[in-house]
Amino acid sequence: MNLTRIAIERPSLIIVLFGVLFLGGIVAYRGLGVEMMPDFSQPVITIRTMYPGAAPEEVANSVTRPVEDALSALERVDFISSRSWPTPPSSSSTSSTAPTWTWPCRMPSAASTTSARTCPRACSRP
Repeated sequence: MNLTRIAIERPSLIIVLFGVLFLGGIVAYRGLGVEMMPDFSQPVITIRTMYPGAAPEEVANSVTRPVEDALSALERVDFISSRSWPTPPSSSSTSSTAPTWTWPCRMPSAASTTSARTCPRACSRP
């Protein structure tokens, strides 16, 4: 007999077979160990800026791009992701920039360097 005929004549057998294979896969997946993987957190800092009375496009051009340019000059920055959006209740817009550093990275040093490069004296620091 071929497999097609068995599947047509006994559909419950095929359902049980797939159920057993599925459960076996779940048991095997739970048994996989993560012995060689250390506890790891990606070194990321988020820079959030607000610009009252501006559209998101204006914030992207006048705030986000200069922040990205300042961050791209830093050493060990792996990639930078940015986003600008309107803040709903008011007429301001918000920008979020998140540089990610290569591993290993000393986060206190990276945070102080990021703050010095991106925060001019006229703005308020958190």
